[in-house]
Amino acid sequence: MIQKLTTKFIETRKPNPAKREAFRDTVVPGLVLRVNKSGTKTFSFHKRINGKMKRLTIGQFGPFSLDDARERARQILYEVEMECPH
Repeated sequence: MIQKLTTKFIETRKPNPAKREAFRDTVVPGLVLRVNKSGTKTFSFHKRINGKMKRLTIGQFGPFSLDDARERARQILYEVEMECPH
């Protein structure tokens, strides 16, 4: 699901007991919030590289704020773009 992530949205998001949910940020391309069935909320970065989807875990919400996750996602995106120019 595509969603502008906000701290309030993340804090109030309840886990779905049937499945893990993923929310793609509209602000930073590639930033994804995953909400596990257990309630754990983790930021990751998703990007297709050479036809294969790659996922890097950034960190868990709490120790990592939304701003921290966006900054790290921007750094990763920059590094990926520098290594694989189109």
